[in-house]
Amino acid sequence: MAITSQSLTLLLFCSFLLLTAPCRKAAADDVDDLLLQLNKPYVKSINSPDGDIIDCVDIYSQPGFDDPAMKNRTIEFIPGDYPKDLLPENEVESEGILPQIWQQAGSCPEGTIPMRRTTREDVIRARTTAEGGYFARKRPNSWQRPDAYSVQVDPPNYNEKAIGTKTDGKFFGARGWFGVWKPRVQGNEFSSSQLWVVSDEELDGPEINIVEAGWQVYPAMYGDDRPRFFNYFTRDNSVSTGCYNLQCSGFIQTSSRFALGAALEFSEINGVQHALAIYIFK
Repeated sequence: MAITSQSLTLLLFCSFLLLTAPCRKAAADDVDDLLLQLNKPYVKSINSPDGDIIDCVDIYSQPGFDDPAMKNRTIEFIPGDYPKDLLPENEVESEGILPQIWQQAGSCPEGTIPMRRTTREDVIRARTTAEGGYFARKRPNSWQRPDAYSVQVDPPNYNEKAIGTKTDGKFFGARGWFGVWKPRVQGNEFSSSQLWVVSDEELDGPEINIVEAGWQVYPAMYGDDRPRFFNYFTRDNSVSTGCYNLQCSGFIQTSSRFALGAALEFSEINGVQHALAIYIFK
C-alpha cells in the first residue's frame, strides 16, 4: 500500500484584531454587495475539477486587510522566531505539500493567495442553515476541561468526539498529524479532524481565544461532502467575533499554494493514504 504524507506549516502569527464576520440578512440585491465584499479582484482564476473557482488574489487585497488597523502593515512571510526545534529539518524552509483538487488545473503566482470564490448558492445556503453556514460564527462553547484522552457523546445534539489534550502548562505552540478521509455525513451533520488551541485560564467566559485548523466535511457550509482544509478563529469564544477561513478580517494568509476552504485529496482503504500535519505557534 502506497503511503503519501502531506505536511503543511500553518503560520498563525497574524494580528487577531476585531473580527467582523459578514452576516447580513437583507434582500436579494444585497447578495451582490456581499459577494463583492467577499470576492476580491483577482489576477488569475482557476476552474477546479471539483466545480470550485479559485481566484489568485493579490496578497495585500485579501479580506484580512479590510480592517483599517491592518493598513500599511508589512507581512512577515517567515517569522524570525520560527520554532526550528518543533519541525523536522527538511520542513523548516518548506511550506510542505498539501494536494488539493484545484491544483490539478493550475497554480497561483507568487505575491498572490488562492481564494475559493464565494457563490450565490453559498450565500443562500448560509441563510437557510441553523448556524448560518458559510459565513457564521460558531455558537459560544460551554467549556469543560476534558480528560487527556476521551471519547464523548453529548446530548441532545449527539456531538460525538474523540479528544487528546494537553493542559496546565506554559505553551508556545502545538502540532498534530491527521489522516484525511471522506466520512459519510447526512442532513446537517459534519465531521472534522483538527488541531484546537484554546487560551484561557478558566476555560470559561467570553475571554476565550480559540484557533482551529484541520480538515472538515461540512455540506451545510460548502454544498458537498468533500474533505476541505479549514481554519477558524475567535477572540471571545464566538460571542461577537470569529469566522471560518478568510470570511472576515483578523487572519493573514501568506502562501500562494494552499486555498482555505478548498477540497483535499483523501485516503482510500487499500490505497494511497493522505495526511495533514498542522503546526500552530506564536
